[in-house]
Amino acid sequence: MQMNEPYRHPAIVAVLHQYFFSGDESLGHCFLDTFLSTNELDNAKEIPQAVLGLVSVAIYAALQEWKDGQTECQHDNFVSADFRDEYELHMKLIDKKILKPDGSGKGKYHTLMAWLYHETQLSTGVDDGLPDLDFDGMEG
Repeated sequence: MQMNEPYRHPAIVAVLHQYFFSGDESLGHCFLDTFLSTNELDNAKEIPQAVLGLVSVAIYAALQEWKDGQTECQHDNFVSADFRDEYELHMKLIDKKILKPDGSGKGKYHTLMAWLYHETQLSTGVDDGLPDLDFDGMEG
């Protein structure tokens, strides 16, 4: 992860795509008019802050399961209250570190959220449900 590229990990894009934009009946397609721009000079659609927070928590929850040695996803054990602090952490991070209290980060916020939206819309041909990672470029 690049320290100057928060939320640009392929896993975030993959989860956004799969759960919000995969298929004609997906939430992202059914509610396309809710993806707006916060920038007056650029109308590129953005991923809403709450959606990014939700996806971040979902990834966090999956990593916690993996860390605890669970190899199968425990969908029935997800309790939102258990992850409220993690969600609020992401909301604060975005508000205070990206947007900034004085509003000086609005351009960076728009760039990030519009990039995420754009990346989720890219077609990779046949969608096998797996993120497009460069395993061939791995060292070893």
